[in-house]
Amino acid sequence: MVVAAALTEPVSLALRVANVPIVIGLFKMAAWAVVFAVASIGAITLEQMLEGQLYNYLLHSHRQLIARFGRVDGLLFHQGEYNHRLQSGNKRYYGHFVELLAHLRRDGVTAPVYLSQTTRCGTRGSDTVLLDIQDRLIRDLPGVKRGPNSDLLSDPVFRLPDRCHFSLEGNRRLAALWQQCLRRSSEE
Repeated sequence: MVVAAALTEPVSLALRVANVPIVIGLFKMAAWAVVFAVASIGAITLEQMLEGQLYNYLLHSHRQLIARFGRVDGLLFHQGEYNHRLQSGNKRYYGHFVELLAHLRRDGVTAPVYLSQTTRCGTRGSDTVLLDIQDRLIRDLPGVKRGPNSDLLSDPVFRLPDRCHFSLEGNRRLAALWQQCLRRSSEE
């Protein structure tokens, strides 16, 4: 399995350092050979990913995987915290995601996109409106599959003191949630 991960917002820094080896370890235990490439950019809104350098970075990472391994089996997309933090994008999030998906398809990215439901960062709780929008995207759009709801990992044991980034235990739990989503999808 070759997976590209589009991870944004503060969570991405913790995932880049701690989660990727854990995810790979979990998949190896499941007898899957996994290549996991992280295309991670922190502190951006979904709208900022639609074009230019940020979009090209994601596309370039995908193309490198295709050149090296011949395929990409899925994009793990974890974004939403910065939209919630800035109270920005709820009204436009659905349209921006549809536009991003259209750009990816136009540019030859055919792999399913596993959309994580994520809004929690800092002292604000979950953004239920944005979570509902992310859920609707998963249900409405062909080629978009359900990733984990990382907002469920709100207990302090799963977060660093900033209440945004995941602790080691939070990264372990999130990796297990990603594994469950990918396994469930592979059995469909």
